[in-house]
Amino acid sequence: EVGYQPNLILSSRRLNDGMGKYVAERVIKLMIKNRLVIRDTPVLILGLAFKENCPDIRNTKVVDIVHELQSYQTPVKIHDPWVDADQVVEEYGLSIESGDTQKLINSHQVVIMSVAHEDFVKLDYSRPQVVFDVKAVLDRKQTTDRL
Repeated sequence: EVGYQPNLILSSRRLNDGMGKYVAERVIKLMIKNRLVIRDTPVLILGLAFKENCPDIRNTKVVDIVHELQSYQTPVKIHDPWVDADQVVEEYGLSIESGDTQKLINSHQVVIMSVAHEDFVKLDYSRPQVVFDVKAVLDRKQTTDRL
């Protein structure tokens, strides 16, 4: 009403909206550094929910990471036992990998832990070459990089 433009709020929104691209670019650089072929190396994303230990997928920013990785033609697999797989297909056109989380981690060279579900935090991340911890909750010894 008084003509004041809240630049801090607008800047924060821009930063948040660009985070998916930022994470994907960091992971792509780590893949290159580790001599992984971007088009041939599937990336496992752990977590699609909006927040940890919750099945809500509305407003999730993880989809931005998925789309940015796909823009590099990188195969992406998503695993989140908390979310409804049918709802994810309907809402975002993405499929959810089922199965044992630890086995999925062990069978991938690149893992992004994007949602800090309780059951994800206590797993072993020593097998993949690249582990990117978006929430900075894993022990630094188990990660390649983090936010």
